[in-house]
Amino acid sequence: MERINKDKIFRLWSLIIHLKGKSRYRKDIPKLYFFYGAKKEGKKNLTYGEYYNEGNIIKIWGGPHINFNDLASTMLHEYAHYLQFWPWYTRYQNTHSYETNPYELEAREFESLAPSLTKLVSDTGWKREITKNPKISRIYQKSIESIVVKY
Repeated sequence: MERINKDKIFRLWSLIIHLKGKSRYRKDIPKLYFFYGAKKEGKKNLTYGEYYNEGNIIKIWGGPHINFNDLASTMLHEYAHYLQFWPWYTRYQNTHSYETNPYELEAREFESLAPSLTKLVSDTGWKREITKNPKISRIYQKSIESIVVKY
């Protein structure tokens, strides 16, 4: 994937928070860690992103993504997990496969928003969006504190 502009990550994160809101099960929005490379692990499957309920953290690895739309899908997917009630997530893990887990199905539905959000983080789309809705600009300023970008 091409090198991602850090500001585009901040913009995308702000739009996700604006559209999906805060979890009713958590006091704060999750801290987002974005890594430009790939997760170092011995498995054949690449890890795109993970939500850690303990600590309320989302980690995204840019390396395996093929484009920004793909990255947006992962961020939306993991944000869906932040919004979910985690005792039920654990219950579903014990009674369903990954493919049939209702919370995973819901997270995959969130991914459908990626193409429209990807357009909004462009310079033109962003200016138009924050002019229409100044609340997004305030979320953007606050969200910068919740994002750690690692090279």
